[in-house]
Amino acid sequence: STGRPRPSGGELGFGSRISLREARAGAVAGKLLLPETLGEPDEVYAGEPPDEESITLVYGARSGLPPLGGTGIGLVLTESPGDVGSAYFREGERPEAGLQRARVGGKPGYWVPAGRGVSSLAGRAEARLHGSVLLWEQEGVALRLEADIPKQEAIRIAGSVR
Repeated sequence: STGRPRPSGGELGFGSRISLREARAGAVAGKLLLPETLGEPDEVYAGEPPDEESITLVYGARSGLPPLGGTGIGLVLTESPGDVGSAYFREGERPEAGLQRARVGGKPGYWVPAGRGVSSLAGRAEARLHGSVLLWEQEGVALRLEADIPKQEAIRIAGSVR
């Protein structure tokens, strides 16, 4: 144990707690993507219907990752099949107001600053923790990173996802 307070993603509706091995076995598009800069997550969750194909990785707060809200969580990375539009926006709505465009590893993405409610985001993507959110697509997977960190730092972490 590292003495860090344990994250408590189970109370936040992330789904069912699973092991990293289980997550790899059931990974979206056959491959679990992990941010190399952060290493292995502290907790892993399998989504529940209608998002049973999604996997959420939870990283405890640490140096450079301040706790989100009143939790011990520093960063949450959710992986869902498909593209950002189908995974994180209400049907028929395109990302627009409130979203800043961002680039992650040369691919287009979106940045939602903390506290900015975006009406077009589907319910599952609403800020549960009130951090800033970065959305992007990679290898057939829609990714959503949430943390209380600056945009460039979020993009740097996202760029290390393999």
